[in-house]
Amino acid sequence: VLNFAVHPAARRTGVGAQMVQKLVGKLSSHRRSKITLAVRERNLEAQVFFRSQDFRATKVLRNYYEDSGEDAFQMEYL
Repeated sequence: VLNFAVHPAARRTGVGAQMVQKLVGKLSSHRRSKITLAVRERNLEAQVFFRSQDFRATKVLRNYYEDSGEDAFQMEYL
């Protein structure tokens, strides 16, 4: 999966949580247990969302985004 997004009009309706649960379920059925993603440092909403889905920030990725040079947080689901 390259991008994970929910249209602004559909946010806070449970759609994102359903997508994460489906992904976790699919990976678990294939004996995969670790999911890693990057979230922009300024994207607090995404950080809070993924924390609520049991992801944890594991490190800062400096100058991660080429378009802005912005840092990202690497987040992992174990």
